[in-house]
Amino acid sequence: MTRDRSLALGGLLSLIILAPLAAGCPPTEGPPADPTPIEDPARAWTALDVGSFGAAIDESGAAVFWGQNYIPSGFCDSPPPLRPSPPEGRFAALGVDAFNFCAIATNGRVLCDTNWGPHWSDRHPLDGVDARSIDVACGHACVVDTGGEIACAFASNQPPFESPAGTGFQEVAVAGCGGWANDEALLGCSLDEEGRVLCFGHEAMPGAPPPDGPDHHSLSMVSDWACALDADDRIVCWGDVDGLRIPPEGTFSQVAVGSRSACALDLDGYPQCWGQPSNADQPP
Repeated sequence: MTRDRSLALGGLLSLIILAPLAAGCPPTEGPPADPTPIEDPARAWTALDVGSFGAAIDESGAAVFWGQNYIPSGFCDSPPPLRPSPPEGRFAALGVDAFNFCAIATNGRVLCDTNWGPHWSDRHPLDGVDARSIDVACGHACVVDTGGEIACAFASNQPPFESPAGTGFQEVAVAGCGGWANDEALLGCSLDEEGRVLCFGHEAMPGAPPPDGPDHHSLSMVSDWACALDADDRIVCWGDVDGLRIPPEGTFSQVAVGSRSACALDLDGYPQCWGQPSNADQPP
C-alpha cells in the first residue's frame, strides 16, 4: 500500500470471488484445491496483492499477475479481462480489482489502467497524483498524496463515503461492494502519522475492533476483516477473524488480505499464505 512498505491491498476485489456468474458470463475455473503456503517461490517481491487474482511487484519493479479474474454478476456485457496482463513500467506500490489496475510508479506518480471495465471511460481522476499509498476496490480508488491527505475517486455504481480530512496520513485501504447488492457496504481504514488505525465509511466492520496504539504499518482490508503489521512487524488482524483466518506467527514486511485467503511477505520478500484455497495465493 505504501511506496516504502509497498503492499497493496487485495481489498474489495476479493469479494468478487463470491459473486455468482450471471447467465452468459464466460466460465471461470475454480480455485486450486491445495492451500499450502508457498515456501520456496521463484523470486522475491517488494509488493503483493491478493483478491480475485494475484498481483505483485518483483525486485526489478515490474508487475506480475497470476490466476484469473472473476467476473461479477451483472457485468457480462462489458466484462473485465479473464486473464489480465500487467502493464509495462516500473512500480513501487499497486492495487488491483476486477476492473482496475492502479499503481504508484517509481517516480511517485499514480498510474491507472482504465481499459479493464465499464467504470472509467477516459483518463482516471487520480492519474498523475504524487502519492505515497494507494488502494482500489469495486472500481473505487483512494490514495494518500505526498502531503499526507487522502483523495478518492468513486465509480458510479455506489455512493461515495467521506474520507477523513486533514494531513499526516501514511496509508489508506478501501473495502466493500456488499456482493454488488448493498449500497452501504463501502468502507475504509487509514493510518495516521503515528501509525494509529482510523476506520470510516458507510458502516462499521463487524467483529473485533481495530487495534489501539501507534506504529502500525502495511494496512490491508476487505469488508469483514483487516490486518496490519505492528511495531514488531508481527501480523495483527481485526473484524471477523477466526479459524483459517488466524495469521501465522513470525515477522513480516507486508501483509495483504482477501475474502478467503491472505498472504504476507517475510523480511526477505518471500510470501507465506494462509486461509481457504484461492487462485490468488498460488504465485508462479
